[in-house]
Amino acid sequence: MGRAVTIFVGGLLSTSACSDGAAPDGYLVTSLSYAELFVGDSVLVRAQRRNAAGTPEEPVPEVHSLTPDIVFVGIDQEQSARPVPELVFWIEAVGVGRGEVVVVGERSDTAWVIVQAFPASFDGTVTPRTAGFADRVTIAPGSVPWDGDEWVSVGDVRGIWVESRSLTSLVIRMPGLSAPGTHDLVVHDQGPLDLTLGTPIDVTSVFVPHAAAPGANLTGAVFPRTFFIQLGEDARDDYYYVAPAIELPLTIRLEWTSEPWVDLDLLPLDCTTGDTLSIVAATLANPEILSDTVPAGACHTYRFLWYSGTRSATAKVTITSP
Repeated sequence: MGRAVTIFVGGLLSTSACSDGAAPDGYLVTSLSYAELFVGDSVLVRAQRRNAAGTPEEPVPEVHSLTPDIVFVGIDQEQSARPVPELVFWIEAVGVGRGEVVVVGERSDTAWVIVQAFPASFDGTVTPRTAGFADRVTIAPGSVPWDGDEWVSVGDVRGIWVESRSLTSLVIRMPGLSAPGTHDLVVHDQGPLDLTLGTPIDVTSVFVPHAAAPGANLTGAVFPRTFFIQLGEDARDDYYYVAPAIELPLTIRLEWTSEPWVDLDLLPLDCTTGDTLSIVAATLANPEILSDTVPAGACHTYRFLWYSGTRSATAKVTITSP
């Protein structure tokens, strides 16, 4: 699972406003004024006291954490005061939230380092924590607020069916994975900082495609009928067929909500010859929609095909008949 860390480097810090020219006597200088860290990560900071000429001088400042439940401060004794009079300390994020570290000089010289600490893993809610293929799973944000462009991957599948999305929840269908077991559910692009955080989820069942024509028999199915399939680079095809005794008009809709982009196609075939009967639903469109009338005594196979794009995607198939 990936994690992103952003650090903003500062320069002159003081409780007073800066004037042009050299830094006034007593100003504290630190190498970093704001940091964004994940819990468990740390960063080194340097602080000095300078005279009117801008030369570092003794004594070095002192440093304290004002929010010890969020940030811990430790002094690096080996680096401090070498080769110049300065204080070198490290700040570690130990809790989630906004932390403050204060650097205090001799008189009233004071500087702050602000730390925004994020969770090391996703701390929102995932309901349920155990799900099989195509089951609904609801994800809600935790300590990181959402801004609406979040998306989810599970295991190695990024093209997941999204039932609904808002600032307070994402409802998805569990994708078809290579095997049951514990997989990482990862929430991407959280908030304006685009944080990526993961959490385990137990997957109880996978999708098994009908990988050879003519595929699964839908002749006796009751329409309308809706079901989910998984198409991908390693399992490109899923086949279904109808062989009606009387003429059967059908409308078949293949749609997906993949992030990032994927192209899926729908092709009708003759069961006997294997010939492709139409390519009208083999385009870049989403959804792909096919209207087909199967004559009495004939047999048509419907091939659902992964063509290109993200390696695997969950798709919804809806079949209607007037």
